[in-house]
Amino acid sequence: PGFDDTLYNGILTELSSLQLKAKGNKVLTQWLSPSNDSYNYGKIVNKPKDINKFTNISKLMNIVNQHPSTTGDMDSCLVSSFQNSNSALSLHKDNEDLMCQTSSICTVSFGAARELEFVIDGKKKNKKPDRSTDVSLPATDRTMNIMKPGAQQVMKHRVKTGTRVLGGPNWRYSISFRKIAKPDPNTLPSSPPKVTINSPKASQPSSSPTTNTSSGQQQKKYANLIAGDSFTARLDKCRLGKGKEDVYNISKGGSKICDAQQSLIDFSATHPLVTIKKVFLSVGTNDIRHCRNGVQHLKNSVGDLMKCTKELFPDAKVFVQSIPPIHPNGCQYTVGNVLSMNNLIYTKCSRHKLFYLDIFGAFLDVHGNRNDRLFPPFDAKKQAFDIHPSAKKGMPVLARFYIRLIHSKWFNPLGY
Repeated sequence: PGFDDTLYNGILTELSSLQLKAKGNKVLTQWLSPSNDSYNYGKIVNKPKDINKFTNISKLMNIVNQHPSTTGDMDSCLVSSFQNSNSALSLHKDNEDLMCQTSSICTVSFGAARELEFVIDGKKKNKKPDRSTDVSLPATDRTMNIMKPGAQQVMKHRVKTGTRVLGGPNWRYSISFRKIAKPDPNTLPSSPPKVTINSPKASQPSSSPTTNTSSGQQQKKYANLIAGDSFTARLDKCRLGKGKEDVYNISKGGSKICDAQQSLIDFSATHPLVTIKKVFLSVGTNDIRHCRNGVQHLKNSVGDLMKCTKELFPDAKVFVQSIPPIHPNGCQYTVGNVLSMNNLIYTKCSRHKLFYLDIFGAFLDVHGNRNDRLFPPFDAKKQAFDIHPSAKKGMPVLARFYIRLIHSKWFNPLGY
């Protein structure tokens, strides 16, 4: 919506103004960005031009950011000009340090049709690198291809030569929208100590001003935050941090969605000097236990929790955990409610641009049933099965998801 002929022609005018033309088949590029950082890859140095001065391209970026399949946070773009049908891009990854690897890369094509080919990175055939195409997607005029977060870690891509069309356009432009990576807060230099000037005292008129440095200044602390119900309450924050990362676990057994939201609000108010890098949420189990008519009445509560989390911790990556396969203990609604709640969480994560942490499959056996080896046996005293994973076998499975994500530099959509 909004990508009409007027905008299309306006974009072509702005692309032409970049004067990306040269003899031969070379692909020329121009980096458009709100920052002054150059985008460099290989031997190419791309000095930026202010993207805000290209109003039509900026409008297209806003349209792309509103697409439900993107992360919605792109702020820059790389314009590539293919001179003719013989112009091509070899196999590569867009994984430069300047690029944010937790955001989408969305490429909009203009002009002659091409094929965007993907190759699984590192695959071999007869012990030799295998560069055969695994996935091929059409890149025709006015179409968009989306590479989701994690794609650069597992695949390379290329644009091969095209077929020359007599009487038709053989030129091609591509606008690849991306997000600039923010500096890692752990590598930022600490702020310099304040310098105070002591004015001369009346009893010491001849003394000169002196400078004192404050040695007891409080500095911001960077950490990870886990909130929710008893599934995450059983995780040991010290073991998760491994002495390298600070982890706060404010989860509490029996917490419902509203309780988890209030715990986040309380934490934010009482820890003003803590900057949260990653937030993990585990909710829903205590809300769906006795729901006889489905879980749709919880969608507003889930949405409010996600919006609140983003407002409290705007710079954090937010992961929302799925509910594992819990034992129904005779309740006929449990299994269906778990699946419906996980679908609801996934849908809301997509809408609010959060990460869905799917742990459900890790607790199934090879036949797709609940893996009883990862849960405690039947409790004769309670006359019921414990819904929580066992301490020796089940909880380590859950903990590995969190350890990998807490200590991972890049986000992997599978959690590995």
